[in-house]
Amino acid sequence: MNFFKSAHLKGAQITLDGAEATHNKNRCLKDSHRPTFYRIVENIKLLREQAPEINLSIRVNINRDNAHEFIEVYHYLHELLNDPSINIYPGIIREDTTDGCALCYSSLNSRDYFELLKQCAENDIPVNFMPKHIMSKNCMINHLNSFIIGPKGELYKCWNDFNHHERVIGYIFDTEFSNRKLFLQYMTQAGIHSDPKCKSCLIFPACSGGCGYHRLKNKFENGRYDLCPVYKDKNILEEALLSTLANKNKKKHMPELHI
Repeated sequence: MNFFKSAHLKGAQITLDGAEATHNKNRCLKDSHRPTFYRIVENIKLLREQAPEINLSIRVNINRDNAHEFIEVYHYLHELLNDPSINIYPGIIREDTTDGCALCYSSLNSRDYFELLKQCAENDIPVNFMPKHIMSKNCMINHLNSFIIGPKGELYKCWNDFNHHERVIGYIFDTEFSNRKLFLQYMTQAGIHSDPKCKSCLIFPACSGGCGYHRLKNKFENGRYDLCPVYKDKNILEEALLSTLANKNKKKHMPELHI
């Protein structure tokens, strides 16, 4: 934490894997198998006390099995930390089928997530259902200067590629990319502007085009991923508008969840 302060860190994201029991099942210590949930929570409290200038986000990882736990964790942390500026949001874990061509049953699709947000709104969590262009939501894979750095200095363009040697595009001290083909695919083929169907879609300006990694899977590896948001269904778009109007005055001082 002293290093964070000396380096003038502006923001940090900390993850939990659901409520206490689910988190500890997934993220116990390697050698002793001791739980980590409350240790992480105490460290969040300590970071807030020692470095309040750091913008803090807490990502609660969920899939179909523990999606209901997000509401519990959200209210627990807000009551414990007593800081409405902290952004607590659900992180959708996308798990593939064994053939690597589609999402498996335990993964939440966009319609599932929309239903979760409706439950959040019913449980006094600020939600904005309307599509909204947010620069920070753009994926790093088609950002020229965004990379994931592995422990050996290897570079990746996508979190899904991490620890897969064949997906390394280069190394931090190299002057050129070793896997230029993959790098160029991410930069030119993974975005919304490379798909004629997307460009002719009614909600094109408000849609990020879905997961770029899955877009490349569909294009080059026989993927069957659904890239479209729920707003393509006009009935859901109307429901989103009406829900946003109904909830627009609820807890505006707290960060809103977005679909």
